[in-house]
Amino acid sequence: MLRRQNKRFLSYLVIVLFLVSVFGLALFCFAPETMAQGEQYENNVGDLILPGMGVKVGLVQTVVNIVNIFLGLLGLMAVILIIYGGFVWMTAQGRPERVETARKIIINAIIGVVIILLSYLIVRTVMSFVLNWADNLV
Repeated sequence: MLRRQNKRFLSYLVIVLFLVSVFGLALFCFAPETMAQGEQYENNVGDLILPGMGVKVGLVQTVVNIVNIFLGLLGLMAVILIIYGGFVWMTAQGRPERVETARKIIINAIIGVVIILLSYLIVRTVMSFVLNWADNLV
C-alpha cells in the first residue's frame, strides 16, 4: 500500500514540476533585462522581439535563461529526492532492505547534485568563452 502511495506521490510531483517549468519558463526567460545584463550579453547579437508583448530580449540571454531554469529545476528535483530518501529511511522501521533502498536513493541524488553543479560550471565557462569571442570579433 505504501509503495503505491509513493508512486502516486512521485507521479503527481513530476506532473507539478513539469507544469511549473512550462508555465514558469515564460515568466523568467522573457523577462525584461537590465542595462548591465544587456551590456554583458548583447554584443552584435540580434534581439528577439516577442509578438504582442513588446519586450526585447537578446538571443544569448534567452539561451542562458533557459539553461539556468533547466538546471535549477534539476537541482530542485535532486533536493526533493534527497528529502524523499530521508523519508524512506525514517519510515524503514529497522528493515534492512528499506534502509538500503533509502541509502541508494540518497547517494544517487547526491551524485545527481554533483553532476548538475558540474554541468552548470561547464555551461558558465562555455558561455564566457563564447561572449569573449564575440567581443573580439567587433
